[in-house]
Amino acid sequence: MSIELRNFGYRILQKSKNCKDAFCLALDYSESDYQRLISGRLLPSCKDMDRISEFFSDDADKYFDSRNEDSYPDRIHMMSKFSVQSNCDFLLNLIDSYIDVKDAVDRWEESNEKPQRP
Repeated sequence: MSIELRNFGYRILQKSKNCKDAFCLALDYSESDYQRLISGRLLPSCKDMDRISEFFSDDADKYFDSRNEDSYPDRIHMMSKFSVQSNCDFLLNLIDSYIDVKDAVDRWEESNEKPQRP
């Protein structure tokens, strides 16, 4: 799913460049929510999908396309384009998995912090 979410987020970023504040207001998103959405880290709810479709007067479901090769160059530095798209998808999924684990560990550590003694 991360390929589709990444591409969905990229398409939202492209469409909302000039109307980010209005987009966030329409979806009741914070800046953090918006950043997570455009980076493929937030799965929009059905209600959010309806709001996105309404906001852009378009069918938001069509933004989920796993064949978009333009969604990664702005995110990470590559020496050149991948000759095989599945290799790119595999690498980006691996990076996404690492970030998910890192975020989970960070949240776990924060919730289990013990108070420091003076």
